[in-house]
Order: sequence, then structure tokens, then C-alpha cells
Amino acid sequence: MKVHLVATNKVNVAIVGGGWFGNFHLENLQNMDNVVITAFCSRSEKSLQLLAKKSPSSNVYFDYRQMLKNELDLDAIIVCVPPNQHNNIEIEASKRKINLYIEKPLSVSLEEVRLYEQAIMKSNIFCSIGYQTLYNPCIDKIITLAWTIFCG
Repeated sequence: MKVHLVATNKVNVAIVGGGWFGNFHLENLQNMDNVVITAFCSRSEKSLQLLAKKSPSSNVYFDYRQMLKNELDLDAIIVCVPPNQHNNIEIEASKRKINLYIEKPLSVSLEEVRLYEQAIMKSNIFCSIGYQTLYNPCIDKIITLAWTIFCG
């Protein structure tokens, strides 16, 4: 299903993380008319090769810092890396006023999360953490059923 955005310009998006979630987001973004996937970043050469095959016009990087240095027109970054591998992606993107979508969990350290939060709030960018299933009606039914069974 194609999604039609209201924006009059193309939205330049990069994906950091080439695992399952990176591929999931790539496939969804490719169905959006006004989205250009400009870059991928992954520490896995195999993942980068697979992503590059799916989106040959995108640039590939092993280091997000190099990606940020070279990709000057990014509107958003989708961060899909394990919680111990964020390495200040959010802070560096915030400094450049690049909007963020971050797969959960953001970190294993509350202290680190607070640093990200401060950078994001200071930069006044849009940021969302991926809690997609939180709003799924099936989850509400499962929770209600679990409460009924286990808590009476």
C-alpha cells in the first residue's frame, strides 16, 4: 500500500542499523512517495550490502559520524541499533537539527537517556521512540485477559 504524504518536498531519511528493524523500515519507507532514503549506516558489511541492493541509490557508511559529515540534507534518521551501540547518535543528530525515530530501548542507562533527552529538547527537533504495539488494540485485549487470568 502506498502512503501519500502531504509534504510538497522530498524528505531525506537515513537508516542507522542494518538488522531486522532497519530492513523493516526500509521496506515501509520505499512505499512512501515523498521519501528519499539517502543513506544507510551499519557496522556489518553484510547488512550494508543487502540494504544497498534494496536501495542502490543510497549511500552506505560504517560510521554514523562520517554519514553525518557527508549527508548534509538529512531531514530524519531512523535509529535501529542495539541499546548499547547508540554511541551518541541522538546527540550528534540533535546538534544538526535532524529529526529522529528511535527503536526501543533507547539505552540501558537512565543517565544516558537523560543526556539524549536534553540534547533533543535543546534542539527542538521531532523525536519518537518506537512503541508501535503500545497502540495496537490486540495488545489491550491481551493485557485485559492477562489481568483477568493472573490477577482475578
